[in-house]
Amino acid sequence: MATNNMVGVYGTSPEEVLDYEVKHVAFRCLYFISKVRGYKVVAIHLPHETADLEPLLHYLENQDPGVQLKWETHYSLLLWLSLVVKIPFHLQRFDTSTSEPIMGEF
Repeated sequence: MATNNMVGVYGTSPEEVLDYEVKHVAFRCLYFISKVRGYKVVAIHLPHETADLEPLLHYLENQDPGVQLKWETHYSLLLWLSLVVKIPFHLQRFDTSTSEPIMGEF
């Protein structure tokens, strides 16, 4: 029953809900590892390329702030974002959408 309720919130199909739940479990495991080993040890193993910025921002935008049970996902995504934004790059390089430039979002 919970899956049917989440279809309307997170996506249009049960596959998208399952994908979201699998990602949450992965981020939850990443959070537990960061609590045991420390966030600095985990952060050096995260991908740190500028191509990761746009999908990361997109996934963060699609998070529901009202769902407080998924805070491990938010923590892990923000940890990853803190690593990616330290890389020097020009923001115009990531302006792949035709609707609104990334600089306009900030």
